[in-house]
Amino acid sequence: MEESFHTDSSEKSAKARDVFFQVGKWIYIMDAFDDLNGDIRKKRFNLLFSLHGSESITKEEAYE
Repeated sequence: MEESFHTDSSEKSAKARDVFFQVGKWIYIMDAFDDLNGDIRKKRFNLLFSLHGSESITKEEAYE
């Protein structure tokens, strides 16, 4: 998402790129959370598994 913003050397542009980068990370984590139950059932990779250290995580545990 950061790459979608036109880059130049201004401070305003650098701040905007940082915002887009952080929003992109948030979207990635929220998508992992949304896919969690299906990924557990189908034994697919999910970012939250590595954050929690287990494949037996529930959505309630992901909030912790």
